[in-house]
Amino acid sequence: MSGFESLISALIPGLSGLSDVGSALVAFFDTITNGRMWRSLGWLLLGVVMMAAGLMLWLKTEVL
Repeated sequence: MSGFESLISALIPGLSGLSDVGSALVAFFDTITNGRMWRSLGWLLLGVVMMAAGLMLWLKTEVL
């Protein structure tokens, strides 16, 4: 725990859970800004779009 967090915890004991909230926010921010995750999600989305396009072309009936 940093010096500031220990000082706040000593002054206001009811706010000791702020470090848990802070660490959760840091973990969330690290996950959201992870480029590898977004790249993987992009590949998955591309696969779903290509499968849907293939199914649409396969099930398409001849108009002419």
